[in-house]
Amino acid sequence: MSACDILVIANLNMELIMEKKLPPGSRMPSLRKCSQELKLSRTTIENAYLQLAAEGYIISKAQSGYYVTDIA
Repeated sequence: MSACDILVIANLNMELIMEKKLPPGSRMPSLRKCSQELKLSRTTIENAYLQLAAEGYIISKAQSGYYVTDIA
């Protein structure tokens, strides 16, 4: 895992959210699916999602996943 990978994943998702390609209320791809598609560890993807959550772009819902907020 590298900090660069985390920032790249977070920034790409942030752009998708700001461009409404991931609209408010939509569910983010699962950590497992995203890690498999990008060939990165689940920890790296989770850290990117946590960064997005800290910045208010997504929220975590227990037992459900991560969802886009209406920040944009």
